Amino acid sequence: MSNIPTIAALSVILLPWGILWLLLLDRYRERGAILPTEPRRLVPWNGFPHVALAFFIYIALQWLWANLIRHSFDLGVDDSLVDMPEVFTWLLAGNAVLILLSIGLIFTFLRIDLRATLADLGVQFGKIKSDIALGLVAFLAAAPLVYILQFILKQAYEIVVEEKAAHPIEKMMLDNPSTGVLFWAFCTAVIAAPLVEEFLFRVILQGWLEKAFIRTKRFAAAQAAGEEVTEEQLTSQSPDTTFMWQPIVLSSITFALPHAGHGPDPVPLFFLAMVLGYLYAKTHRILPGIVVHMALNGTSMLILMTGL
Repeated sequence: MSNIPTIAALSVILLPWGILWLLLLDRYRERGAILPTEPRRLVPWNGFPHVALAFFIYIALQWLWANLIRHSFDLGVDDSLVDMPEVFTWLLAGNAVLILLSIGLIFTFLRIDLRATLADLGVQFGKIKSDIALGLVAFLAAAPLVYILQFILKQAYEIVVEEKAAHPIEKMMLDNPSTGVLFWAFCTAVIAAPLVEEFLFRVILQGWLEKAFIRTKRFAAAQAAGEEVTEEQLTSQSPDTTFMWQPIVLSSITFALPHAGHGPDPVPLFFLAMVLGYLYAKTHRILPGIVVHMALNGTSMLILMTGL
């Protein structure tokens, strides 16, 4: 009898999820794709210096803040901030602010240096409502798969390694659930992290990878046809509807790798990144991915806070 509430809860979640996937599969059979590839320009930035500088700004600000915190509280390199709620609160608060600052700096740099348009940077105000709806549908379709995969892998990891797999923020919230930690952990995980990660990994990195692969494809086609082709033609920003999986896979691997020290997390995060990359590749807009990312992180935080 004790399993009845759990079975009922799973039925409430899995039944509509199964119906949604049947509708998506039916759409795929009819149209050959779940989403159409919308025409867009190739992004104007290159791997160096633009992509490299964007990631450098983000990483450098986080590194400087972490070292400032350690210096201010006279901490050694081996001291774990997870065991210090007050220090960890300061770290999270600064990270949240610096994440937003880094987005602003990168955004402004690309606007000034390359005259990148808002559309180049994944922003289209005229499609906000439809992008939010698209993001919510994608979240409902992907979230159960992500959570099921994460649960199975965590159970296997804890059996094999005999160690509980947990993100540092998750560990801090469980061990020291202070108001400051909970508030700034929520701000970081649900607001700041989705914004910067979608901007960096999808718009900046995946946008550039698309440009690089499409350039290579155009060059190969010109070579096969025996035609002369200029660099301007190879990177022409005329509307393009080319869809390629390679940029999605590469950006997803890059997204998952930084989480390699958090048990099996890179695997479900890779799957999540594939969904986010697909949304960006089809729309070239950042908002659908942000909605999915925020909804997933928000749900995870809610589950963690309520101990469900």
